[in-house]
Amino acid sequence: DSQQPSPDFHLSQEIGELLLSPPIRPKRDYEHHIEECVHMISEEGVFYHKAKTTPDGLACGIYIFGASNQKVEIHFNYLNVPCENGGLIAVVDGWELNGELFPSPEDHSKSLKSRFSEFCGQRKIKQTFISSQNVALIQYRMPARGTSFSFSVRYIKNLNRKYIICCGQLVYCQKRGLDDYVQIGGSLGLDNGNMKLADSVCGLNSQPTRSAEYIGCETTTVRLVSSGAFDNSVTVSFTRLIENDIDMYMSVICNPEDLPTERYVIQC
Repeated sequence: DSQQPSPDFHLSQEIGELLLSPPIRPKRDYEHHIEECVHMISEEGVFYHKAKTTPDGLACGIYIFGASNQKVEIHFNYLNVPCENGGLIAVVDGWELNGELFPSPEDHSKSLKSRFSEFCGQRKIKQTFISSQNVALIQYRMPARGTSFSFSVRYIKNLNRKYIICCGQLVYCQKRGLDDYVQIGGSLGLDNGNMKLADSVCGLNSQPTRSAEYIGCETTTVRLVSSGAFDNSVTVSFTRLIENDIDMYMSVICNPEDLPTERYVIQC
């Protein structure tokens, strides 16, 4: 009945840098064999994982993402993960890293508890898991040699949201007490509920802004908040900061004593 996922089943910050690397595409086979502890999937297909010869019980993750107007559908073909030796599989509605979630609990329509589904054993899971957005995560811990599981991924259209390629209508500002605006900022982890705000913008403008925001954080976020009354959209560009930029005025610095290696400049 806990409102939190298992406390010892979070992916550590040490593997966070791997999420920023391009996904490794497995060979197009009937079953894509997953070998890396942190694996990225952006294609449909059947995927398979079997514990190594000397498993260490490390919690690993399969990060799945589709296009912005899609949801992720996950179906387990079979499961052989014994419960008695600490084996565990979890499906997350969103992404999790180091105990932080994306989308953040404040931005998600589901409760925190309902976003995690955990199971183990040797059986077939009849339930099909469908994410609320275009990202989902499978976490697994396989401490016994030879344990394995297989699952299928499919992307389905998200009918609950509209997406506009270019210029939209942002009518009122948050400062005026209304609900349509864009926030730009950064945080130390995935949860943008802890975001340090660099700026909040609104209005209608089809030309790029002249100013840019310099974000010195582990995670950079552009967050569009919409009331649903308008077809809102925002187009942004970003570049990685060079060394000379660090000496300039920074819009946000999350930890001045330990600036991350990944820093970005955002322009709307």
